[in-house]
Amino acid sequence: MKSRPLRKAAPSPGWRYDGNTLTTIVTVAPHAVTEAVKVRVERSAKLVAREIELDGFAGEMSRWADAGDTANHAGLNTYAPDSLLLLLQTGDRIGYRPELVGDEIARLRERYAVALKDTEALVEISKVSAVRKLPGDISVSLEDPREMRTAAL
Repeated sequence: MKSRPLRKAAPSPGWRYDGNTLTTIVTVAPHAVTEAVKVRVERSAKLVAREIELDGFAGEMSRWADAGDTANHAGLNTYAPDSLLLLLQTGDRIGYRPELVGDEIARLRERYAVALKDTEALVEISKVSAVRKLPGDISVSLEDPREMRTAAL
């Protein structure tokens, strides 16, 4: 069998929106690096007026993603709550349908509140279920899932 080199198809000129970083990505046709290219991006005046609502979005999404990863890997049969997953998919939904960014941003604060409440409840449940009785009168408590403490009863 003849080996063939991997070839990536050149992206077509156009634009796409990365909803997780709120970045417009513009792809232009190939040209010499010495050739000047001008790109003009026009944004809706309504969305520009709401730009302050997006301040800190990428960082907040990153911290929520860390919370979801922690919940999914903490053991003790815990998983990220559905409300957190819904919140984490905000950037993807924006990327798929950038024209709905205003609607998605309008729902963020409500989704934050629900995800925070559910995540805090998960932490409390984990604390209760993390106390295990072991042979030899030793109790194991995982108050912080990253830290294990043992104590004689």
